[in-house]
Amino acid sequence: VTPALEDHVEVALSLNGGTDKSASLPFRVYDDEPVLLGLSPVLGSLRGGTVVHIAGAHLNHDTAACRFAGLVVEASLVTASQITCVSPPVPEGDITVEVAVNKVDFLRVPTKFHAAALPTVLSISPSIVVAGAARRIIVTGRGFMNSPELSCRFGDVSVQAEFVDERSIACVAPAGPPRTKVCVDVALNGEDYPGECRASLSYASPPKALDVNASLEGLTVAYDTDEDVWAATPDLTCQFGNVSRPASVVDGVVRCPTPRLPAALASMNMTSVNLGVGSSDTDLSYSFAAPVTVASLAPLRGPASGNTLISVEGTGFGHNGTTRCRFRFADRIEESPATVFTEELLSCETPPANASETYTVVTIRRIDVDGQSDGVVYSYRQPLLLEAMDPLSGSDTGGTEVTLTGIGWSRRDV
Repeated sequence: VTPALEDHVEVALSLNGGTDKSASLPFRVYDDEPVLLGLSPVLGSLRGGTVVHIAGAHLNHDTAACRFAGLVVEASLVTASQITCVSPPVPEGDITVEVAVNKVDFLRVPTKFHAAALPTVLSISPSIVVAGAARRIIVTGRGFMNSPELSCRFGDVSVQAEFVDERSIACVAPAGPPRTKVCVDVALNGEDYPGECRASLSYASPPKALDVNASLEGLTVAYDTDEDVWAATPDLTCQFGNVSRPASVVDGVVRCPTPRLPAALASMNMTSVNLGVGSSDTDLSYSFAAPVTVASLAPLRGPASGNTLISVEGTGFGHNGTTRCRFRFADRIEESPATVFTEELLSCETPPANASETYTVVTIRRIDVDGQSDGVVYSYRQPLLLEAMDPLSGSDTGGTEVTLTGIGWSRRDV
């Protein structure tokens, strides 16, 4: 054990009180005593291998060493105020770290080092994103901790992570080129990634919509893309403005069910909204039409011979050429083209009725948007037949009550 020294000295060995001495070696006294301030990261793998950066002052010695829970490892000099050490395998929990610039006189670092198991990534969602745009990803797994340096790595790009709970975190995946796939990994300290590649993120070309065909069953959207990877996407959707509907991919075609017309658009005609597939906007649109409704019909009764011009008031009547008046009888349906004056007014002629038919249900149908109104009853009366009149004569001053007898009318007609 050295005594207190003020300067460098020569050290020799003697076994007889100094009479005979060995050759001497120089012993240097520190110009300045080393100072330890802290370490980073404060969290590392209990398997070891974490590069720990120790900050301080007067650390510029080639003989420096670190000690983790009694296990000594060599240190690497970075600057006079920083050295690095690679942690050895240690027990889980808080670990004391010490540094000796001469590998003997160890000083304790003020900050504890916490050893933990490496996290395990089990899955990510979504696993396929549109190339060229950043996207928020949810990573699920085990062993996640709410640490300041929690991070995700996509390929060789690391990003800050948001802690959700011990089994899930959120990261924003950077934009990537199309038709590529990268491994997704998680580190508790921004450095120690397990490197197991249990989950991967695919960057796919946007599904460019080519055509939209509407039917009563929904929409069929043909698209062009480099890969059919969208078929494997569990959360693929078609987006109609703010309304989302699940989509499926079959033989290179995206299929989506049409949403109901939002109440906010009920009074608007041909309201176009962008159609988006997955995370991609397209240059196509799907048009919402105002619902077809009938408010009134005039007249409500006419002769069985037909050809009565009726006026219909309502909404969503469209325009000439695409709107029909439909007359539903008990065992048949007749249609006639409507003359559309405005979105709220049209007219059409009634078809003739058979001798046994006393009424028909009138609906307005638009063939361009698969829209049809509720029905309104229109009544038929058979041809008027006057059989008798009593009396057959009366005063020229009027006032004579005449009784008519016949068929083809009722009390509500007079």
